[in-house]
Amino acid sequence: MTDYFYRETDPEKRRQMLEEDTDERAKELFGIRFSNEKTGEADLGKDRYIWFLMCLDIIVRQKPFFIKREAKKTVTNLTALMGSAGADEAFFKEMKNAAIRLFSTSGKNGEGHRLLGVGTVEDGVKIADQCMDAWRLVYGAPQVLGLKEELSVVSEAVKEAYYTVDEQAADRLERLRAKLSGERKGK
Repeated sequence: MTDYFYRETDPEKRRQMLEEDTDERAKELFGIRFSNEKTGEADLGKDRYIWFLMCLDIIVRQKPFFIKREAKKTVTNLTALMGSAGADEAFFKEMKNAAIRLFSTSGKNGEGHRLLGVGTVEDGVKIADQCMDAWRLVYGAPQVLGLKEELSVVSEAVKEAYYTVDEQAADRLERLRAKLSGERKGK
């Protein structure tokens, strides 16, 4: 599948590109990503990959009491999202595409707009929110759930997607990682 397909975030445009392509793995992952998990029917309004990322974010924010149960549920959901070939390059690219889509929506008007459709936020706050979102997905979720190996592909895809936000994204994320890991070590 072409790089353009994985850079495009509009589900309808991506579906049209798939109609003209023969890459069965890309079609499988797209079908999994944009389907109703209960009925299996195609639904471009339901992005299961973004939902998975948002659930990871919520787990880190809330740190649930029954963490082993959440970890088991996370592995089950991740396995279902990977499809038949598991964590291959196509899955990585599809997950990166989902993360790019997530960051593109979260950067426009901040958390209030993303969740409620109202309000605007200063650019500095938006940048900080995105960086914290990236940190929770790249470092927080694997640590909280104890699934560093299982979530490694997701973490790397999110990290690469976050780096596309702007030129300083990689430095911001590294500074935040160092700061938060330093606080946890008691420095």
